[in-house]
Amino acid sequence: MVGSKSEQDFSLEQYEDFYEHHKFEPINEKHAFDIHEFIPRFGWAFDQVEELQPKNLLDLGCLDGSFALTVARHLHIPVSGIDLTVDGIKIAKERAEQAKLNAHFYQGPIEEQIRGFEPHSFDVVTLFEVIEHVKDVQEVLRLIDDVLAPGGSVLVSTPAFESPVYGADDEKNKCHIRLYTTEKEDYSRENKYGHVRKATSIYKEIGPDRVKDVSVHNHLINVRYE
Repeated sequence: MVGSKSEQDFSLEQYEDFYEHHKFEPINEKHAFDIHEFIPRFGWAFDQVEELQPKNLLDLGCLDGSFALTVARHLHIPVSGIDLTVDGIKIAKERAEQAKLNAHFYQGPIEEQIRGFEPHSFDVVTLFEVIEHVKDVQEVLRLIDDVLAPGGSVLVSTPAFESPVYGADDEKNKCHIRLYTTEKEDYSRENKYGHVRKATSIYKEIGPDRVKDVSVHNHLINVRYE
């Protein structure tokens, strides 16, 4: 991937350019349609989707589309995905076509692409390690509400502020604009490098009355809200 950029190259001023050329390791094609069996957050989300029995699904920040493709293959529902990363969407489209799945992928900013869908058209919307990256979380949440069908569910995973791996002490990943906690209120503390970092309450961000389930597994907060 010529010109691709890693998390240490991130700057907010070049947000779109960074994610268009984001350096990432695609899921091996052998596992791309069974990702729920290999990555815990996708296993959690797949179980949730299977239980919800939606008519369709939209995956925001889908990267190479592996979760959406897995859902399409195993649960036989139409799926859509959005991501800014050019290489990710290219891979997702190629795999969907090869597997003849009802899966459609769109390259561009979430905030722009999501406006192209009909209001209240998706039963489930997913965001896996996306909410900590977007510029304006409340705008994205409002846009999700616009496309979420009545009674629909949103599934979110995000690094836990308290995690010793991805949390407050992780200063290499500069593209994490914010980090979340399962505490009911925001708080700040000094990390091991002596820098004060803020933990944003996932309950306050989403709205405590909307949150139906929260758990922490493998350093990630997993949330379902309606």
